[in-house]
Amino acid sequence: MKKFLLFSALFLMLLLVASGCSKTYVTGFHTESNFAYPNSNVTPVGYAAGASSPACSLFGQKFVTSDMQDEAVKNALQAKQADILVNYIAFTKLSNFLIVNCTEYLVEGTAAKMVIGTQKLK
Repeated sequence: MKKFLLFSALFLMLLLVASGCSKTYVTGFHTESNFAYPNSNVTPVGYAAGASSPACSLFGQKFVTSDMQDEAVKNALQAKQADILVNYIAFTKLSNFLIVNCTEYLVEGTAAKMVIGTQKLK
């Protein structure tokens, strides 16, 4: 009986230590992913979501870089063959497993096509 309790306690400790944790935070609400020219026609295509590749490190969390932000927006735009992402929400996902910590940047919003220079300016 003692061996069973000891084995059960060790197994429970192993599960607690080996389990990872993941947290997602809203980074911000943005109006557009890049500059929309004043004389352009912007046509919504639909919902798009994109993510950057996770940046992992040992013993510490990595910060979100501008390259991660650009990659997430580019992945969202490629999914819909769009030119601009409008009214989108950005998230930062932090995951850890034992001593490995990963950071991922995610975006969700409306993808749109943009045709530049077809409207007459007044």
